[in-house]
Amino acid sequence: MINTNVRAIKIHDNGLYKISVDRSLCTHCGRQQSCEAFKANNRMNKKYSVVSLVKECAEYTYPIVFQDEQGTEGKFNTIRLGEAWSKRLKAGDRVALVNKTGETFGFATVIVLQNGDKNEILQNHAYKNHLYLNKKMSKEEAGKHLIKRLPSIYGNLIASNNDKATVIYLES
Repeated sequence: MINTNVRAIKIHDNGLYKISVDRSLCTHCGRQQSCEAFKANNRMNKKYSVVSLVKECAEYTYPIVFQDEQGTEGKFNTIRLGEAWSKRLKAGDRVALVNKTGETFGFATVIVLQNGDKNEILQNHAYKNHLYLNKKMSKEEAGKHLIKRLPSIYGNLIASNNDKATVIYLES
């Protein structure tokens, strides 16, 4: 299971991702299922009852959690409250698509990121969101619907206290 709390992970100038807390970077990585280093580390930990922490890695892959896998094939977007994702990712990055239980169900490449006013982002981009791609909604209807849905996704406090949002366009 992937720990999707990625606030302590940063990429440094040398191209290595580093974690700033006392946990292994691997526990937060979307590549766990295919990473030979992760598998070898787990075997060593089990065989010798040791805990080794990977603190930096060039192959780290950010996990992005989706409440619903619907619409995550081909080109789509996801909208995240706040600015954090606009600082973590850049066009060309590969991310892991992760379900609510912390399991990777696919990978995608970041095409474009845009950060700005929450309502403007929602109004202008909700119709291309993975949840709305197959719905027969206008751009305006999708924006209004997603604005109303935010409290059920994030909770009232988080939804009302964030005035910024980041739209991440992806291609799987």
